Amino acid sequence: MCKKLKVFVSHAGVCYRRELDSYRVRDYFKLNGSILVDNPQHADVIILTTCGYKEQTEKACLQQIKTLSKFPGELIVMGCLPGIAPTNFKKIFKGKYFSTKDIDKLDSVFPNFKIKMKDIQDSNFLRKDYLPKTKAFYECENDDSKKIAILRVGKSIFANQEDEMAIPIITCCKGCNWGCSYCGIYHAIGRVVSKPIEMIIGEYQKLLNDGYTKMRFTGDEVGNYGEDNGSDFSVLLDSVYNVDKQGTEWFINDVHPRYAIKFKDKFSKYIRLGKIQSLQVMVQSGSDRILSLMNRGYKSYEIKECLKEFKKINPNLSIVTHMIVGFPDETEKDFLDSIRFLNELNVDGAQFFFFFSTRGHTRL
Repeated sequence: MCKKLKVFVSHAGVCYRRELDSYRVRDYFKLNGSILVDNPQHADVIILTTCGYKEQTEKACLQQIKTLSKFPGELIVMGCLPGIAPTNFKKIFKGKYFSTKDIDKLDSVFPNFKIKMKDIQDSNFLRKDYLPKTKAFYECENDDSKKIAILRVGKSIFANQEDEMAIPIITCCKGCNWGCSYCGIYHAIGRVVSKPIEMIIGEYQKLLNDGYTKMRFTGDEVGNYGEDNGSDFSVLLDSVYNVDKQGTEWFINDVHPRYAIKFKDKFSKYIRLGKIQSLQVMVQSGSDRILSLMNRGYKSYEIKECLKEFKKINPNLSIVTHMIVGFPDETEKDFLDSIRFLNELNVDGAQFFFFFSTRGHTRL
């Protein structure tokens, strides 16, 4: 009888999309007969999914790699860090790694597995039993020596985090075609790869049959959907609506403003019909000069008027956004343009990223 492989699967400060990837990796090993363990000391293989979108998180992930490398099991690093900060990553780690866009290549390490990564479905839920993180990560996250901060303001349409986590997630696509000047993530995630519409409809229909009445649509950049296969996000929305014209509410995450503008009529239609209840649109700045430096591809007035129109259709529509404060060469006037933008639009929630630093695989 062959000895079953013992595997420890963990993540370090990742976004919820990479967390879903970690669940997929976990399912990969479980369905192939491996034993999932809760302690890296007991593992034959250690899988760590990483992040690197800001310097502080990169530092925490590098420390966790050092920590997990001390255990006897083979460490395999996944996630975005190898693509975002390859130089610093390769200085401390000489083992096997797969960046986010190469996640399915994990099969090359386990050629005898009958079930391949491409056959493992995306998870539809953020699980309450979060994958374990080591103490080293928390220590680095709380390190004030690097002046990077995140501020979240506004109201939530959910009574609590449990209610929000209960909403199933449908991942429509992975990757991004845009390439903003401040972002190194696209090196790790690659260009967009869209899930076939019939597969998305299948996930949606199953969740409907299971009794869910709220659905969250997401992707690394959900507006990119279909750019690799001749379709687009508006076609996807119509296809989903055709199988469910009653009741179910939609929450749309990770929409680049360029696509909110491009598909304004389609978004307006489904807001008016009461389907779309929440939009997460990453504006990043209210200054046209800064938006140009960011390579965002739109003017502030364009997205402001678009979102105002959405709010006019349904004043209860939840609109949340991201803003970067302290982008290189930002002046006080640029900053005040962003504040003015938010005040005029009256968004329901905003996440601010402060003290922007130039580093890694960005164009700055």
